[in-house]
Amino acid sequence: MNIKNEKIQKIYYMISPIITFILSMILAIIIYKIQYMNEDLIRIPVIYKLLSIILGILIIINAAFYIKKYKNYLEKIFLQIVIPIGICYMVFMIPCQAPDEEGHIFKAYDVSLGHLVTNIENNGNIYVPSQMLDMYKQNLNTYSKVHNFMSLKGDYNNSVDVQTAAKSNSFIGYIATAPVYFLGRLLNINVLLVSYIAKLANFLLYI
Repeated sequence: MNIKNEKIQKIYYMISPIITFILSMILAIIIYKIQYMNEDLIRIPVIYKLLSIILGILIIINAAFYIKKYKNYLEKIFLQIVIPIGICYMVFMIPCQAPDEEGHIFKAYDVSLGHLVTNIENNGNIYVPSQMLDMYKQNLNTYSKVHNFMSLKGDYNNSVDVQTAAKSNSFIGYIATAPVYFLGRLLNINVLLVSYIAKLANFLLYI
């Protein structure tokens, strides 16, 4: 019986960071829904509020058990702390709202086209979908705007040329995000949603 319990505990501690990740993602999505519903003056279901509280408590409890077990291992403590913080930052910092972020998005998309070095012809312009440029120009600074934009169908047919200082950056900095934009284009997924997924890929690489 003790051996069985030890095996269960071992499995639990192995997957504990994954549990934190999943719970944090669900919590962030629920809070995002609450935010845009609040901005659109939509009545927020009580279940959303209850779930957000329950998930928050579960994340804290799960992290507390894990940190207690590995209190002398800073790298393990780091995992339990950085995962919820990073996911919150990823979801609540809307794409193109941080300084120069749109330039890195444009560059990542350019790398996804197979351009490891930006073409110097045509003044070194980068060609991106018009929907991607709209994502930047429309200043999506509220969750209501984000939700409305995310409901649009992906459109990669119309390309426009843009300029960014990031065009001179090494492609190595985009090895996590470029494949996401490649798949987004292949599956015709809304560029804002793809940008969120790209941020997630970058975050996972950072961890």
